[in-house]
Amino acid sequence: MKKILCLLLLALLTLVSCAPVQEAEPSPALHEQPVSGLLEIIDPPPDVAPAPSGTPAPVLTAQVDIPGYKAYMSGGKGEKISGPLTTGDLELFFSLNCEKLLYTLGGEYTDLGVDIDTGLHGYEYPLFAMRLWFEADNKEDDRTATLKSIQINEFSFRGITEKDDFNTIMKKLGKTRILKIPAEDSFSYALQYRFDRLLFEFYAGDEEANDGAGLMVYPVKEYKKYYPVDVKEIDGWFGMPKQKLIFEMGKDYTADEEESGITGVYNDYDYKEKGIKLHFEQDRLVRLELDGRYRVGGSKKAQGFADIQKALGKGVLEESEPTYALTYTYKNFVLEFTSCEEDGFNYKMQIHSILQY
Repeated sequence: MKKILCLLLLALLTLVSCAPVQEAEPSPALHEQPVSGLLEIIDPPPDVAPAPSGTPAPVLTAQVDIPGYKAYMSGGKGEKISGPLTTGDLELFFSLNCEKLLYTLGGEYTDLGVDIDTGLHGYEYPLFAMRLWFEADNKEDDRTATLKSIQINEFSFRGITEKDDFNTIMKKLGKTRILKIPAEDSFSYALQYRFDRLLFEFYAGDEEANDGAGLMVYPVKEYKKYYPVDVKEIDGWFGMPKQKLIFEMGKDYTADEEESGITGVYNDYDYKEKGIKLHFEQDRLVRLELDGRYRVGGSKKAQGFADIQKALGKGVLEESEPTYALTYTYKNFVLEFTSCEEDGFNYKMQIHSILQY
């Protein structure tokens, strides 16, 4: 089950930026800010390990009710908590680095280490039935790590609990398509709904969630401007020597080098402000990653293979269990879209050198 959840997490981190979601109409309470003073951000002392356990946790106000969290607070101070977490609280979580968030929450937690499949560092609060997944900016120090997702296994949200199946969830939040995600020799399934600047995802190991569903919460990244995928410009990048491409892209990057006994040194250049990652093998670009601001077919989001084909042409559509792939081959690179659905709904995009295809 852990393997399935990890693969689900990995796949959906990629899909959040390109998967269409149900725009649910939040209740007025979802737009309210947390009550002033309830969530007090505690600055940790300098040069301390992340989040010393046992620190008193603050009182939080709520739309997502995490029973274990309320029990912890009531047991610690004998206080009755009138409300659970608000979307404002959860948004604030995503604005804090690992050290500050864990120190603020306090309580007993377990360091799960780095998951080998996702590369994310997890911290679990057993009493809260909650896991926090971080992506480190610096591999040598996870104190500045960025929160990528919150996994909640026991909750109450707008009348929904972890015991409800997908049919019940859709009756309360609105009908939406069930996402199909490959996981080892089977699939995982999920429903996604957007509230304010957060994406709420209910996931399960079967298509109907007969045994109930877990909850993942992600931040929704919005950009001031969206760009079409410029295939001519990208083709030029893959044809350039490394130093020339780096010169043209500019100096605002972070670089990472990894030694490989087979092919030598790989160089990764991350242009965070531009949302572009370049992966080199020796002197040539072999793989390119673009974030959610880059759209197929222009500023309007493409929802499936039909939209992509309208913008880029017919391409080559192939089925390879358990996925479908729509591929475009250019002079120097291959642009590939993959999905578990025949119509390409909920696709992900891959860009790599024609020499690596």
